[in-house]
Amino acid sequence: MAELNEVQKENDRLRDELKQYKHLQEDLVTQRVVENAKKQVTQWITFGGLFLSLAGFVGVTEVVKYAKDQAASKFEAVGKEKVEEYLKAEEQRQIGDAVQKLQAPLMEYAKQQIQVTINPIGLISPNGAGIAVNSTTASRCCRPATKERSERP
Repeated sequence: MAELNEVQKENDRLRDELKQYKHLQEDLVTQRVVENAKKQVTQWITFGGLFLSLAGFVGVTEVVKYAKDQAASKFEAVGKEKVEEYLKAEEQRQIGDAVQKLQAPLMEYAKQQIQVTINPIGLISPNGAGIAVNSTTASRCCRPATKERSERP
């Protein structure tokens, strides 16, 4: 019986050690699971981070491109409008300048034509005084200029 007691004590001692080793085994298995999970999470975070970074870069690039396109189209529209306004104003200014330059000679020509119509021979001046006109003077003023006459000094 002593031997049986010894075997039983040995068996109890081994069961206690086995329980301790079982806890160690569970701890090791848990540690492996945690390390594998950490590794997978790290990989997914890395791949996800790279994907999000790439998607963010593409998104920002598209937003910047869109903003530039919008600004360019707005600038073009406003610029075109301003250029048209400036051209119209410049056209009006140049027409006004041309009319100003031509107004005095045209007024003088109109007065001469009115005078010729009113007094075709030139006997009465605009102020009512009589003027002497001979046939040479009348023929020179009433005929169109010829090449010979225009070359004279």
